[in-house]
Amino acid sequence: MKLTDLVQDWGGFERLVADLHNTGNVLVQHNVTLIGRSGAPRQIDVLITHTEGLYTQQIIVECKYWKSKIKRTHIDAMITQMQDLNASKAVFFTLKGYQSGAETVASQFGIDIFIVREPDESEWGRPGPVVDFFLQVLSRTASRCTFPDATVYFLEGTDPSSSLNLNIEMGPRTARSSTITIKDDGTQGDTIEDLIDKGTQQAMEEFFAQNSFTLNNGEDCTRYLALPVVINVQPTVKVECGSAIIEIPQIQVELGIRIDQSRLIVDRRHNFFYALVVQDTVRNAKYYASRRRDASTSVIAEVSPEEATNEQVLINGSIFRVYTEHWFDPNEIIGLTTVDFEKVKQSRSE
Repeated sequence: MKLTDLVQDWGGFERLVADLHNTGNVLVQHNVTLIGRSGAPRQIDVLITHTEGLYTQQIIVECKYWKSKIKRTHIDAMITQMQDLNASKAVFFTLKGYQSGAETVASQFGIDIFIVREPDESEWGRPGPVVDFFLQVLSRTASRCTFPDATVYFLEGTDPSSSLNLNIEMGPRTARSSTITIKDDGTQGDTIEDLIDKGTQQAMEEFFAQNSFTLNNGEDCTRYLALPVVINVQPTVKVECGSAIIEIPQIQVELGIRIDQSRLIVDRRHNFFYALVVQDTVRNAKYYASRRRDASTSVIAEVSPEEATNEQVLINGSIFRVYTEHWFDPNEIIGLTTVDFEKVKQSRSE
């Protein structure tokens, strides 16, 4: 809720200031009348009472819902009131600030002047109060797998004209086939399936590192992309296939990529009944004051200077990609119309 929605009159501003102090550690009272040592009644907008062990402190708060700034005469009146009530401290809360003479006197008598305002974009933390980005979840399939430049060694006494087939099935690790390979030193190497898994994953990451795009004008959708992938196997590996040994230096895969795109927009302000900045103009300090919608008390925390960091920060409008281990059914892409991706990319850049 914005400050203009929270505060529409003098009483609304007083109630807001009272709620800001309701952290659960102090007693907060709104619109209190106390009798001073002079015998005169003193009206207090907000009274904060803090008790710790043997000691009790009282802080009187004056709320100025004015179009004009706080003047020195207001500070003088507050000093008199603080002394008459023997208060521990006095503070002002305002929306408009103060005159220079008021700050000088307030500083001499330990009176703080707080300005309440909306946080700006940077004070919400990057990328701002609204987080808006695209999520693309990428999964794979293999419609065709070949082994160009493979060398076949037939065992003695076998028919070299017989057909050879390697049945490769990709999918979850618990369900995929497992075609064992042998390295030159006779030890077992990665399976063909693992080589395809690693090679296609690397190819996907390299492709999207060079090609960043949204689909369907940014709307939620599912689209498919065909990507020829060449996996160089170095050093080469050998596979037993029936009565033959196949030496494989390269694997070619017609990789299908499914892109599930969602646009995620999160307004962090919706979690709060209010989220404001309280600036102490006398001590040059700044605080965040907030209350979540599901909370009964507020939180006040001093703002620390933002430290320089090399960490990447999400920028609104950016694309966040998630690469899954899921291999989807290749039948999903049968019959789909093929579009020349390079032409589409070129038309978008023109």
